[in-house]
Amino acid sequence: MTVMKTNDADPIPRLLALDPALAPARAIRLVEIVSQHRVRWEVWPERRCFRGKIKQIGFEMDLIGDHDGPYHSPLPGCDDCLRVYEALREVAVFALPKHDGEARYEFDPFDHALHYSRGETMGHITLQLRILHSDRFDAPPDASEREFLEEIESRLSALGAHAAARHLGSVAE
Repeated sequence: MTVMKTNDADPIPRLLALDPALAPARAIRLVEIVSQHRVRWEVWPERRCFRGKIKQIGFEMDLIGDHDGPYHSPLPGCDDCLRVYEALREVAVFALPKHDGEARYEFDPFDHALHYSRGETMGHITLQLRILHSDRFDAPPDASEREFLEEIESRLSALGAHAAARHLGSVAE
């Protein structure tokens, strides 16, 4: 398997500088996953209803990946979909900040579905990650959640992934 060439400098040295504990072989694998599955992300406000009012309580990040071959149209929940989901999870685990803070995350389980973004005709696989406050379930996002999100985005960018959409919402709702 080969990594698609981009105009960017070789991502491997950037990754190793970003995470000195990262083994070079793992860095290569992560970059290959991002290239092979055309990984991108979308960010949305995570909202809940409290006492009849909708409040933003964090962020939802959808990590998106495509089947890697044109050999068949994706079928919801097929073995290939599960492999893409597992690859997305591997990328997401790498992208998570390595420090404890006031933010926490939750992964949604594999939903056996194809998802479609605006303007796309081919379904893709989505791993949903929620970024929330670690001890105040109804609190609006603060600097801790924003920093957590920004660090994830920075690490995804270092792998060669890109933001497909970013809607942070308003915390003053």
